[in-house]
Amino acid sequence: MTAKKKTSTKGKPPARPTLRDRALSIINDVSAYDVDTRIAVNNTLTDHKASLASDAELREAIRRAESGETILDLAGVAEEYADAARATLALLNLPGVPAFVSDALSTALAEAQTRTGAGIWQEPGGAREDLGDYSPLVLARVFAHDSMLKIELEPKKDLAELLSAVLRHADTPQVISEAIKEAMAQINEDETDPRFVALILEAAARAENGGE
Repeated sequence: MTAKKKTSTKGKPPARPTLRDRALSIINDVSAYDVDTRIAVNNTLTDHKASLASDAELREAIRRAESGETILDLAGVAEEYADAARATLALLNLPGVPAFVSDALSTALAEAQTRTGAGIWQEPGGAREDLGDYSPLVLARVFAHDSMLKIELEPKKDLAELLSAVLRHADTPQVISEAIKEAMAQINEDETDPRFVALILEAAARAENGGE
């Protein structure tokens, strides 16, 4: 009886990862690839599964990602908005930009995210150093679809706070402050407190509306 020869696997090169394996590796690696690149590769992989993207298209998306390029899936977004988004985010980390500029820009981006519900801020570990912790793709879509969006960098003060500020201001002429105080008849508390001014205004509004 002859012994069976064992098949040697020594020295056999490991199997090369498939395009799908490489794509999934990119999609799942939040520390090495930014969110926009992972979304773009995922979209290409999905299209590839549905025979809407060729091997060459998937291979090119993988090559660009693995080379360190940020890929933006700009379907439905004009290139001008993508360029504007990249330039805006690059300004945040540009050496020499004064803090008041970057602070105002950060405030505007946070307000835009709150107003639109768009996820401009990326998850930790999913950002590029030159673009900061934001998604240029999402910001490009905000630019494209919310071009008329108005952002207030400072919260608006209501009328009570404004009147209170006038009464408190050291440079307010006495004749003006006295006229305001006279208009607020029967003030028995601290007339410069914005909360009390609000109560006076509410009472006046109710009186104008017939006590509703």
